[in-house]
Amino acid sequence: MTAPHPDDPLYDDWEIQKELDDLAAAERLDDERPWQINDDAGANWALRKIAKAEAEIARINLIAQAELDRIQQWRADATKAPSDDVSFFRGHLIDYRRRLEENDPSLPKTYRLPAGDITRRRGPTRVEVADEKAFVAWAVQNDPSLLSLKPLVSRLKDQKDRYLSGVPDGDESVERAVNVVARTGEIVPGVRYVFEPERYGVKAR
Repeated sequence: MTAPHPDDPLYDDWEIQKELDDLAAAERLDDERPWQINDDAGANWALRKIAKAEAEIARINLIAQAELDRIQQWRADATKAPSDDVSFFRGHLIDYRRRLEENDPSLPKTYRLPAGDITRRRGPTRVEVADEKAFVAWAVQNDPSLLSLKPLVSRLKDQKDRYLSGVPDGDESVERAVNVVARTGEIVPGVRYVFEPERYGVKAR
């Protein structure tokens, strides 16, 4: 659209229209630009939004937990009598089966009745270590395959008087690694110190 001459009576209308068109174009540009925080006031507003949202999450979790506690208590109360019945009748059925076995040692392992079975099964077998020190000493000499060695590399970090690590140069936003070096100057093979990237956090209050 060509601008009219300033002396033209239509010039004022054209100028107003141009300002409206420019404003509309600026608003369209703002709508297309991704939202971002540009100043401390905006950052403070976003922190307050987080605090409000976290308070709402806490409120919801509190209500949900109260409901869960109520339901758990209801379940415990509601199942107590049936559970007592199960224990009572199970005990008497097992006693009945034992008395049957006394009269008939060849009683089948599964004693079948129309309403169910009364069974007898061999218990599981497990190995317990009653004296670990004695067992380890024996296994070292007789069967090392019974022992498992687990590297405790985390202790390298705690023994700074024996093992050294320098902070590597480089971008702190990416993971970096350096060798583990003993005080003697020897590089400890097979391990390294890993420096994780810097972590950012937001805490609203």
